[in-house]
Amino acid sequence: MASKMKFSKDPKVQLISIEEFLEENNYLCGISKKDLWKNNKAPEAGQTYYKFTSNLMICIIYSYTWSNFGMDVKEKLKQIRVAFRDGKTEYDLFDKKLNEIKEERAKHKRSKKLDEQMVALEKARKILPKRVLKNYPAPKPFESYLTDTGYKTSKTNLKNKYLVFDVETNGTRKSNDDLLSLSIYDPTTGICYNRYFPLDLQPLVLTGFIHGITDEMLENEYELSQEEMDWLINYFHLKDRILLSFSGGQGTFDSSFVQNYCKRHNIVGFENLQFENIKSKIPSAPYGTEGQLTKDNLCRMFGIEGVNEIHSSYNDCILEWKLFEKIESECVFFIGEHLFRYTPEYIIPYSYLFQHPDLVKYAGIKIPYIEGKVTELYKLGFPKKLLKEIKKFPTNITGITIEHGINRYLKAEEQDNFMFLAENKSHLKYVGSLDSKIKEIPIITEDDGTVKAIKEEDKEYINQVNSVTKIVVEYIKPIADYLRENILKEDKIMTQELSITDDRKVLALCDLSDSKNIVEIKTYDVLDDNNNLDKKVARQLYFQAKGRNTYVLSIKFDTHYNKRTFEPIVDDLCIYLYKVELSEYDPTTIVKEKNLTDTEIEGLKNIIENPNISKTELVSKFGWTPIYVLELFGYIKKENPSARKSPWIVLRNIDDIKTRYTIDGHNIKVIK
Repeated sequence: MASKMKFSKDPKVQLISIEEFLEENNYLCGISKKDLWKNNKAPEAGQTYYKFTSNLMICIIYSYTWSNFGMDVKEKLKQIRVAFRDGKTEYDLFDKKLNEIKEERAKHKRSKKLDEQMVALEKARKILPKRVLKNYPAPKPFESYLTDTGYKTSKTNLKNKYLVFDVETNGTRKSNDDLLSLSIYDPTTGICYNRYFPLDLQPLVLTGFIHGITDEMLENEYELSQEEMDWLINYFHLKDRILLSFSGGQGTFDSSFVQNYCKRHNIVGFENLQFENIKSKIPSAPYGTEGQLTKDNLCRMFGIEGVNEIHSSYNDCILEWKLFEKIESECVFFIGEHLFRYTPEYIIPYSYLFQHPDLVKYAGIKIPYIEGKVTELYKLGFPKKLLKEIKKFPTNITGITIEHGINRYLKAEEQDNFMFLAENKSHLKYVGSLDSKIKEIPIITEDDGTVKAIKEEDKEYINQVNSVTKIVVEYIKPIADYLRENILKEDKIMTQELSITDDRKVLALCDLSDSKNIVEIKTYDVLDDNNNLDKKVARQLYFQAKGRNTYVLSIKFDTHYNKRTFEPIVDDLCIYLYKVELSEYDPTTIVKEKNLTDTEIEGLKNIIENPNISKTELVSKFGWTPIYVLELFGYIKKENPSARKSPWIVLRNIDDIKTRYTIDGHNIKVIK
């Protein structure tokens, strides 16, 4: 017989008596069809639903939650109230309630209200299906869960190396929501294991509208056993393969659900396997497209057929593998909301190297470590009176317009790079696009230093931008004059000069330049904590300079946000002109020091007191960062790194809180 539901791990599920259920829900009177739970329809925020089965009476209550800074409302499961039926008590209680109303009706013979209550009660009683005791079939042989998908990989280098696994679940809480299905697909053989599991934490399927799994599909299923897990490990060679998934939750969503299931049922073997997240090979979604970088969207972008509106772990495994085949040997990256595939003919704009680190690897670009020592040449602060007229706009339009205003004042000649940049971009292979929530404001630059809105609805906003730009540019003319008289004085001043590295792998556009100097304009503070130039800006100047003198004009806004309108208020505005001396350095020779924080010390104390404490417990107490730091700087390590339950070994004393180290790329080397 299939296992009895425990409801023991989900704090949102409350088991109550039949009498409590009927009393709380007015003996089911007034419940209409719209109140009954529908497996194929997403629940609505703030609604209460009911489901009645042969064995259970269930009330599902949803509250509200907000996202997108309070702009969007969505449903949030608040509580599930459950009563087990026995086929007698519920009907006895209905009869008792009906008799009570009849007795009251005898005293008030003209009461239409009591007549209506009796009719409603008789109708409500019929909502309950008849109680039927079911006979469960014998467990199926393991082999019956295997299916030949008909799709095998043709890539020899991937054969016998990877498996794909996918789960469908009853929510996103790894410890409290049920595992509903598990699929394991072997792309080498084309065989897929596909298996459903009975509910053991919750009384009904809540997420059927996503994956199509119903309570009825799970009724005759049996719990996974240790014997079946051993068979899976041997049949699919799980210990010798990398298990791929398309997982959220720091890449552990799918594996954690299976591991939590196994832990509840005392099954071992799945916790020590090798896992890899397919998402790690995909660039993060650009600003304005959050939440759209789903497996289905990516498959559509890559032209992979088979995307269904209703998900299943079986179909998802095959889609995930086909997606992995597409991206495992290629580099894709976003330009805005558009996804492109890199080719060696493409010259990469400097800013993309840091937005998309994989480009550096695929293009074989060596990015030197550059340090920029600065000398302040000019500082100009704005008076308080003038600050009241200045706004910091929430997009990059502030930098664009101020830079344009300075260019016009200096009569800088804009270089025509359009055809070159268009041809360069044509070397990329277009993959697809996401919908962006960002509203772009198309503008035209004018000779007088202003910009012009193309769309009528943007004109008022652009007028405000121009007004602020005019004030700023007018006030900073002394710095612009200093640039023209002392730096950009030899020959014509250029803007948007194209600078390309000798190996034609990286390009950069210069804000202002002549034959001997370049000036980069930034609308933020460009200095780091040591008063050196920010490393990214220093490397940008390196790619632009080609032996020329380097300068930075830093337009530094200090702002706070209005608590009522959330608009940025300018508290101060200073303009700095720096001369920059660039030099290459070896990061492995620069020694830094790290002192443990109070949180990291507290985490270490917990491990010393209890070496068997799990990483999950530590993370729930202290977050990921302290545990990561303790491992990174050699304070702790797992006795057996591949075993989840392996105890911690403490390598350094609690009083040893200072670490000297060097950085080589992304690697930290601790100095003994």
